[in-house]
Amino acid sequence: MNASFAIRFVLIVCHLLCATNIFAESSDKSFAPVAAARHGENVIVLGALSKSLVRINTSNGFPEMELTFPETPSSLAVEGNTAFVTAGTGRGFLYIVDLPSWKISATYPIGHSPASLLVRGNILYVCDRFADAILMFDLQTKKIIRVLPAVREPVALVCPPGDTSLWVCNLLPRGRANGDFISSVVSVYETDGKRTDISLPNGSHSARGIAASPDGKWIAATHILSRYALPATQVDKGWMNTNAFTIFSVREKKPLATILLDDIDLGAPNPWAIAFSPDGAQLYITHAGAPEMSVIDFPSTLKKIASSQANAVTQQLGFLGELRARESIPVEGARTLLVDNTGIFVAGYFSDTFFCRNTTGAHRVFSSLGSGLAEALPKRRGEARFNDAQLCFQNWQSCASCHPDARVDALNWDLPNDGLGNPKNTRSMLFSHVTPPVMTLGVRADAETAVRKGFIHIQFIVPPEEMMNEVDEYLKSLTPVSSPFLNAKSPLTVKKTETSCLCCHYPTLQRGKLTPQAQAGKSVFKKAGCTECHPHPYFTDMQMRDVGTLKGIDEGKKTDTPSLIELWRTAPYLHDGRAATIEDAVFMRNLGDRRGHVDKLSDKEKSALIEYLRSL
Repeated sequence: MNASFAIRFVLIVCHLLCATNIFAESSDKSFAPVAAARHGENVIVLGALSKSLVRINTSNGFPEMELTFPETPSSLAVEGNTAFVTAGTGRGFLYIVDLPSWKISATYPIGHSPASLLVRGNILYVCDRFADAILMFDLQTKKIIRVLPAVREPVALVCPPGDTSLWVCNLLPRGRANGDFISSVVSVYETDGKRTDISLPNGSHSARGIAASPDGKWIAATHILSRYALPATQVDKGWMNTNAFTIFSVREKKPLATILLDDIDLGAPNPWAIAFSPDGAQLYITHAGAPEMSVIDFPSTLKKIASSQANAVTQQLGFLGELRARESIPVEGARTLLVDNTGIFVAGYFSDTFFCRNTTGAHRVFSSLGSGLAEALPKRRGEARFNDAQLCFQNWQSCASCHPDARVDALNWDLPNDGLGNPKNTRSMLFSHVTPPVMTLGVRADAETAVRKGFIHIQFIVPPEEMMNEVDEYLKSLTPVSSPFLNAKSPLTVKKTETSCLCCHYPTLQRGKLTPQAQAGKSVFKKAGCTECHPHPYFTDMQMRDVGTLKGIDEGKKTDTPSLIELWRTAPYLHDGRAATIEDAVFMRNLGDRRGHVDKLSDKEKSALIEYLRSL
């Protein structure tokens, strides 16, 4: 056994032991609020890590009731005395809760990864995030009556008052990354299912929140606006990432303007939740990367836009000026926002605190919903650090600004760690700590080194070693999401000791079985020689190779063999994102069969191979 193989074997064994909880720590008591809604005099809040729904008495700020769910919940809507809760990833569920009795009255399967929902009449609309779809669930027949195709990872949706259209935020861009334009889109669906995609400005991604003005005239969506064409040598004045929201005209279905939330010397990082006041006078935006909220005079903003040139609006730091108040709020990870006639409610995903500012301007922090970060496990604190833009010079960006959910932003970045003028596509951090080296050209020996260099050379700050250790723990704890291309209706039941590559790359993952076509593709994967460089358990042999894809100053250099796990999620492909799809990467960008012997495969074999790769 050679030294490199021995090291790799030890890394794999240690990771799998941790995955099966042999070295498990005590359970985390975090709540992690992800949604809130009003019910009568109370507010109900949904917790992801607690897997529960809590009712808060707004007169004293204390939780009164708690209802737990079998799966991790993701979104919440309330109509009358009924709450609708989505939960689960890999197999999604809709829980219908009778609020007076505080009991689950019914449960229904609902897609692969439900991420957001709203009720309009008898139809429940659900974003099926990783299946790239909008589900229409009939509340009378209790069935999905229609599936609307989405662009890429739909995560938020809204219906403008008085209009029949449905507006949806797609988190990530779709397409190759080495062109002149790439951005996320906001999609508009008509009642007949027709979809219109409206591109955000070039470099936009992480479109997390969307809201409609009370008069039904305007839509506003939050997102990051990246300057990916510039070399990543500084962050000053939004050189790498700016933080923005875009206003759309509902009638014209066109963008009115994109407005930067940052000031010239202070970023407004990771805009997330967004809501209008009931009278439409204010627009509220939470910043998940710092403990603050923007409160914007919306009518005056519209007037200023009307008197300005569109290009000047999009490029101008501090455009809002006195029209926006940056309000400090006592929460960390402000992802949940509720605005009504009684006040503004914000919940901190990491701090587990629930904050309220009433309409008179008085402030109050409600009782904690969970243990927060003080008692959290190191991996939980590490996740908070990863999402904290205060660990960046002038708060411009967090690690999650380029790695949402520690995965990809679908952009190319020209990082100085391997020279300038050779941009590389953002890589997922899943399994990065057990599949060294790191970065496309392997310029970092391991992920621990990459984390520390990232803070120094990308965030331009040096956090305490303890914090960076916590980030390591968070990244080590990442688990793959079960592919939406698996047969979730037929769960895979195997022993944790089984060596089949259907399961052993992560024993605790709840997976569906391979479809018959994907099962055939598994054989093609071996026949084409793919297993030589992409063996299980991580579908990489961690070796450096010249596969003929590099150009310019990198031509002839070797690249790190990437893991194929979650390949379905990490488009675009190859080192510079030139391949928009898996098919393009495998068949069209494989000159001379240097990355697998695929030229002589039949069409049937090629289709089966792609189905298998999508299933990993």
